[in-house]
Amino acid sequence: MIIIRNTQDVAILWKKTATFTFDPFVENVMGAFGLESGAIKSMFHNDPQHLIPAKARLSSKMSTENPTGKCYFHMQKDWFRVQLHPGENLRVLQDKYSCFLSQSVKWTDLSGSYVVSSIEDQKVISLKRFCRQILGVCAMKAFFGAEFFDTSPDFLSRYQKFEDSSWKVFYNYPRFLARDLHKIKDQALDGLVKYFALPNEERPDTAWIFKTMDTELANLNFHERDRAGMMMMIIWALNHNAHKISFWIFAHIICDPNLLSRVRSETENAFDSNGSLDIHRLLTESPQLDAVWFEVLRIYNNAAIARKATEDTTIRGVSIHAGQTILGPF
Repeated sequence: MIIIRNTQDVAILWKKTATFTFDPFVENVMGAFGLESGAIKSMFHNDPQHLIPAKARLSSKMSTENPTGKCYFHMQKDWFRVQLHPGENLRVLQDKYSCFLSQSVKWTDLSGSYVVSSIEDQKVISLKRFCRQILGVCAMKAFFGAEFFDTSPDFLSRYQKFEDSSWKVFYNYPRFLARDLHKIKDQALDGLVKYFALPNEERPDTAWIFKTMDTELANLNFHERDRAGMMMMIIWALNHNAHKISFWIFAHIICDPNLLSRVRSETENAFDSNGSLDIHRLLTESPQLDAVWFEVLRIYNNAAIARKATEDTTIRGVSIHAGQTILGPF
């Protein structure tokens, strides 16, 4: 194993995607989320149209939009760019998220496990639990629609219990040493299976990316539980760090009156006279809030980048051999 700390060296890992791959690490995590080995193998099979039934090839993106024969997993990364880069898909997602967030922070709706005490016109909340609950609910509703919680009302609490112990995923804890983790994971997967078993017309607000994933995984003959495992893996990626970063942003702003005043002043401009949020304006005209965001990321983000060398190479004179693992700051 090689550990690098220089940011210029880390940039090389990002740019040389053919020489430094993270596919083996993803495969390992997929297994921890319950995907069968055969399903994992098919996701990394180049030119996957040969794995797709003939009838499905005419509509499958892996066949009709895949001139270079990318494997499913590498196409999925492209689909996430379509969903999350500026464009109609992102705008729809942002509008939904903004709507659900506005509803969630109304005074009358501030309730649940994050409210520590409530008297008359005052409520004391746990900031940590508030960020986790609100962001979790809004993310799930934005990506899957409000109807998700009609079919799987306990999903979020089960997912969060799984998240608390999910560090064991990276250490390949065998099932008998992490029974509680796998039990709660299986219960959360049950909720996703139930939701995706609904006809499309009964879950019309499912985000484009998850509709695409579900369809294309079905084209690869994934059974419902393997598809749910992939969905939960993405949900984990969406939620795992968001609420923690949000907590620290709030903590620093609230504890610094001058900073609080400056952030309030600039973010007020993003709301119209009716109190509706212009999210584009918030994102493009809030330099002070941006500064807090980047500083919090710099201080509190403890993620690491991991890659495996596919061939012998060097980074600034240091020899790296094929098969070696490289770790660095994210």
